[in-house]
Amino acid sequence: MDEYHARLTAETMRRLGLPGVAAPVAEVTGEWAIYDRRQAPRAEITATVTAVIRERLGGRHGLPWPAASAARGFVFPNLRT
Repeated sequence: MDEYHARLTAETMRRLGLPGVAAPVAEVTGEWAIYDRRQAPRAEITATVTAVIRERLGGRHGLPWPAASAARGFVFPNLRT
């Protein structure tokens, strides 16, 4: 996922009270992921987190959470309450 979608996912996690942080996989590639903690050793939990978010919000908001990374036209709803 790119930085923008990683930050949106991290914001959603924060609002839902889920642990984890968004961080670059490698500076060279520009790819980002969700990890269980800021510092090493850390584990990538991107798939788990997106599944939990899909489960918690998918039914209420009809989110189009694809298994692949976000594509052109993907809209992330404003979750502010």
